[in-house]
Amino acid sequence: MKKRVLVAEDSPTLRRIVANCLKKAGFEVEQASDEVEALRIIRSTRTPFDAILADLEMRKEKDIITNGISLAQCVRRMDGYQFTPIIIMDTVCDEQTKASAQQVGVTDLVVKDYSFATALRALQAALAK
Repeated sequence: MKKRVLVAEDSPTLRRIVANCLKKAGFEVEQASDEVEALRIIRSTRTPFDAILADLEMRKEKDIITNGISLAQCVRRMDGYQFTPIIIMDTVCDEQTKASAQQVGVTDLVVKDYSFATALRALQAALAK
């Protein structure tokens, strides 16, 4: 049975690229454009996701920014998601962001590369545990 992954990314192009990369690697993929949509999808699904891959910063509307760390914080409080791998992607991974991510239970914080190989390796490693 395929592992289910939720991808939360505000850029439609990047979201599609990540989803296609994961599908080619054998995952079943759902997509969300921001934190609010991701939480709605998670709450409405009958079968919990096996992993979540989210962008660090996602624009919901022109001036509203949601982020993967607050998404992780909300997800960790949900039944069935206390140990689900959550991988956050960003263009840079500074120490303050890493510390914030670790505090809320993010599994890994990876730098976005446009092949998404780093994110894929982190996801596969987290699911293998």
